[in-house]
Amino acid sequence: MKRRLGLFISIFTLLAGTALPSVLFSNANTYKQADALSIHTKYDEITPNPGATYKTQRIWLSNHIEEPYENYVYYQYNNLNYTIKMESIINVYDSSTYHYVDVPYQVTSIHFIEMSNEHTVNRDITIDTLTYGTCYTYDSNSSVTTTVVNGADATLLSLVVEAYLTYGKDNSNGCTESTIKSLFNTWFRNKSASAEDLKSTKILDYTGYAANGNSYEGLEKNAYFSVNEKWNTMCSQVGIDPNTGEARDIDWSWLQSRTFKMILIIGGTSLIVVGGVVVLLIVRKRRRQDY
Repeated sequence: MKRRLGLFISIFTLLAGTALPSVLFSNANTYKQADALSIHTKYDEITPNPGATYKTQRIWLSNHIEEPYENYVYYQYNNLNYTIKMESIINVYDSSTYHYVDVPYQVTSIHFIEMSNEHTVNRDITIDTLTYGTCYTYDSNSSVTTTVVNGADATLLSLVVEAYLTYGKDNSNGCTESTIKSLFNTWFRNKSASAEDLKSTKILDYTGYAANGNSYEGLEKNAYFSVNEKWNTMCSQVGIDPNTGEARDIDWSWLQSRTFKMILIIGGTSLIVVGGVVVLLIVRKRRRQDY
């Protein structure tokens, strides 16, 4: 009896020992599938980049990325999840690559995602509060910070300014003082583009803002302007010098110009002549009254 009981216990232990790893492995697979399902649900539906419109803001990222990973931005808007693959542009000055994406101008928090086509996520970095007019980059600790762009060419700058509304009032996509100063310090201060480059490079932009009741709603981009025109007009909205990024000073040099001096001389002479004529008329009138 004892032998049979011992044999039964041994067989049960052996079967349990054989089955236990299978159960654990099955549970492990369940956890992995749940995790993969979570990633799949969050990032599976990739939304095309809408481009720069009055409804969007443009977000920039400078980072070196290697296959099989690509840059994406994930955000939530109106209780919906969106994942957009970032577009890329190479800066001719130093052959560096910059990535950009357009999201609703009301969005204030995003995720930078490095992800493969199989949805393997290499990095998922959250930006809780966006800093407008800047370019982001990864630092040595794999966290995201803002950076200064060195040697921006005219094409890169055209993609920067085309995303801003000349008469916009929002910091994310409008011409406010803080945003314009940030744009200058990030992109224009150390640009490689010459004045002629900025004049010859064109962007498509809106017209008819005033005729539309001082609103961009319903307008479409329908006219081309140079980057130089766009940037100068943006700066003029907030009184910023487009070449220095500082508040524009009143130019008093015209007071020393030859033209102004001639105007003073002619104006002074005219006043003297008119004054003399008036005095003469008054004197003649009094004389007539005396007679």
